Amino acid sequence: MKNLFKYVVASDEKYEKVFVEIYCDDKFIALINQENGPHDLEIEFPSSEFEEKFLLRKIKYKDFVKAIKEASKILLG
Repeated sequence: MKNLFKYVVASDEKYEKVFVEIYCDDKFIALINQENGPHDLEIEFPSSEFEEKFLLRKIKYKDFVKAIKEASKILLG
């Protein structure tokens, strides 16, 4: 079965496209933010406070890299 990725762009009232959340099969994996600027992107992973049923804790490396690259493209436009 092929993974279905979804990307959600979010921002706050001062900025546009502050971060992109990455989901796989409707489960949250991580987000990429550009709070420190477009040349200093960061990956954030969910904390232990999230409910496990909404998270994906294991994913194939190649799929994760592909998702990170796609999210970065979306974020940086």
